[in-house]
Amino acid sequence: MGTGVGVVAIGCDDPAAVWNRAVAAGATAPPATAGGAAAAGIAVRVPGMEPVTHLLVPRARDAAGRGPGEPGSGDGTAPQCVDHLALSVRTGELAGVTGFYRDGLGLTRIHTEYVEVGDQAMDSTVVRSGSGGLTLTLVEPVAEREAGQLTDFLAANDGPGVQHVALLVGDLVTAKARVAAGGAGVRFLDTPDSYYDVLAERVALPGGEIDALRGTGILLDTDGFGSLLQIFTRSPFPRGTLFYELVERRAARSFGSANIRALFEAVARDRLKLP
Repeated sequence: MGTGVGVVAIGCDDPAAVWNRAVAAGATAPPATAGGAAAAGIAVRVPGMEPVTHLLVPRARDAAGRGPGEPGSGDGTAPQCVDHLALSVRTGELAGVTGFYRDGLGLTRIHTEYVEVGDQAMDSTVVRSGSGGLTLTLVEPVAEREAGQLTDFLAANDGPGVQHVALLVGDLVTAKARVAAGGAGVRFLDTPDSYYDVLAERVALPGGEIDALRGTGILLDTDGFGSLLQIFTRSPFPRGTLFYELVERRAARSFGSANIRALFEAVARDRLKLP
């Protein structure tokens, strides 16, 4: 497996009950945890997502009723929580993996998207828990189309896995600048200036706001509830596997549907820069 996320921890009110449901739906469990809960949780492997392990853990809450990973206070530049995970699956397995997350873990499908860019294409499905605390974007390359960045990820990762982790921040413009100036070597994907020309035609924003985003690489989308800002990093790993997203939600509930194509194009361009 390529460098990336090997274990995804999921907070549950009753991990044992969820484990039983998952196994009944076809999940497997490592021998050390099969049949019961360990102190750290109960491990299961989702059909079609091996070797990623899902660790079911008790969901703790603080005095304010917040669970681990839920948005809290801060200066807006540090990640508040994981907004969502994007999981890449093999061609032809999206429906089966989606079905397991529905039947085995009780997640609900909230969005589907087919993205076509030139000779490449991908299918995606978003599933979410009833509490809203867990959101997964599942993506697969389309077999009949040219191999692209998802095919590259599956090859470099030696199979399916977490393609990117999206971290929620309160002020993306400042957070991105802070990360870029922090000396950690984080490199963000480039966004062509033409994106902002098209953006001005696509969305209505106060004067000057789109111009303020030019040169930042930050993408913007809107839905019926508000707007969404997002930016993606290059993979920091030699094999070009896992990468990251920073996202700011200004009341938006969607996932930048109009930006999926922009991301697909940006990652496709980035493939050409990898050594």
